[in-house]
Amino acid sequence: NDSMSIDWNLSTDDLTTNPSARIAGVRKGSASIGELQFSTRNSGGSLIQAMRIDETQAVIIESSTANKPYLYISNLSTSSQEGGNFIFDNADSNSNLSDNTILGETIWRGRDNSDGAYINGAKIGARIDGTTATNDMPTELFFETNSTEDASTQKMCILADGKVGIGTDVPQAK
Repeated sequence: NDSMSIDWNLSTDDLTTNPSARIAGVRKGSASIGELQFSTRNSGGSLIQAMRIDETQAVIIESSTANKPYLYISNLSTSSQEGGNFIFDNADSNSNLSDNTILGETIWRGRDNSDGAYINGAKIGARIDGTTATNDMPTELFFETNSTEDASTQKMCILADGKVGIGTDVPQAK
């Protein structure tokens, strides 16, 4: 595996062997497949990979220590009344999105150590709820939890027309 990196060092230590932070482009195997790795030096003196962008364009934030990995989005503007944004975009270059297309999901999973599979514990998502048109994107929110199953199932929804369903995905009232 070949790699090239950009290192930062905020001290007078040896710049080549003791960087404070690193961004590395790493080729995986003999193919032209690669990933970007982002690392920082922890208080124990080790350079630890904190995030990477893999060959599928997935951004992976992980931690092998007791610290929990997290994504922090902040708006530091003194004139704005808004916080940070977490945006999911979904598009079809050939036509408008169709009914039931998932716009985005946030999923919480736990690892089953008996087989190594990750099982959905809960999910919140948004999906198209009806026919889209110019400047019209009818969307429902759905909420799933897991009650001792191998997958989460929908327990609540808020449809595009404002109807709320608990225990049903076809609510009749607001």
